[in-house]
Amino acid sequence: MDLIITGGKIITPFEEITEGFITIREGLIKEIGPMGKVPKLPSGFQKIDARGKYLIPGMIDIHTHGARGHDVMDGTVEALEAITGHKLSRGTTGWVGTTVTSSGEKILAAEGGFKKYLEEVSDGGTLLGLHLEGPFISSAKKGAQNEDFIRNPSIPEYRKWREELGQYLRVLTLAPEVDGALEVIEEAASDGVLVAAGHTNATYEETRKAMDRGLSHAAHFFNGMRSLHHREPGVIGAFLENPSATLELILDGAHLHPAIVRLVWAAAGPERVVLVTDSMRAAGMPDGTYDLGGQEVTISEGIARLEDGTLAGSSLDMDRALRTLMDVVDCDLKTALKTVTINPARCLGIEDERGSLEPGKRADIVLLDSDLKPRMTIAGGKVFDPEGGF
Repeated sequence: MDLIITGGKIITPFEEITEGFITIREGLIKEIGPMGKVPKLPSGFQKIDARGKYLIPGMIDIHTHGARGHDVMDGTVEALEAITGHKLSRGTTGWVGTTVTSSGEKILAAEGGFKKYLEEVSDGGTLLGLHLEGPFISSAKKGAQNEDFIRNPSIPEYRKWREELGQYLRVLTLAPEVDGALEVIEEAASDGVLVAAGHTNATYEETRKAMDRGLSHAAHFFNGMRSLHHREPGVIGAFLENPSATLELILDGAHLHPAIVRLVWAAAGPERVVLVTDSMRAAGMPDGTYDLGGQEVTISEGIARLEDGTLAGSSLDMDRALRTLMDVVDCDLKTALKTVTINPARCLGIEDERGSLEPGKRADIVLLDSDLKPRMTIAGGKVFDPEGGF
């Protein structure tokens, strides 16, 4: 279906068009510009009136475990379809399913369900790949990960995952200081995988050595990490000073104090920050008790915690994270948008296809109301209906 969207305020996010149009053909953006230059189109184009709306690129979430009562570790088509539907309803047109620390058998089973889903379900190209969070992490900073399954990095195990997933292995989060980590980091980075530090007690020097081998990203920055100290900057200090490193932030009001968010923003700027949800089954669900990797998580007022009070993922959606960032650091929509669109696209190496509104790119577009809440999602040129899909 060919579309023309007219009258909205377009934020690409590199430029703004106060009142513009976007034409879509064969799932790609064909033209974009001000209303004064709307082309004469052949019959058959579906028209969408976007007056009073913002038109932004579809958001991309590279760290998310689940939603609507389902989890990536369920390893089923039903689970991945439900999560995808929730993501699309909230303006996220690309997501990377994230596992938790578990047995090799369960991780491989989740990978098998992931491949089955990609082969059998048309989701508009929304599920982008898999993010393996653990099991190669530090017990000292395990957070809500199950300590029973934590183990040292292993090249043979990594290669099993790579063989199973191929190009769909997008992100690997590990602790760079544990035995065997440097070898896995180097091989994964050479395979084009985004290698992230997370659930780590690494020192500054250990982190810098890992960066020399290909470590380039920080999972849920500040959370599950050695604290910043003025005589031992640790992993946080190493990432803050590295101008090419990218940093994930979870802006749910619990994971990070606003002052820390402003500190990171001042040090790293809008080009290096990547907002993520780290959402689990509770996203899109009411408060209650849920499972995360075999551990019981209680959601109270939207905040997820283990019985001992440890934060355990979130119930966050990307659109709320975006609005929170704007409030906390006092920036405009154009600046904030980079953190949920082009920045995560660059992390995954797909910035030539997604992450901004430009001719030739995939037509992933979200219509936001004046309150910056999603009102329509278009993925690959197809309009998503929260009730009936594409």
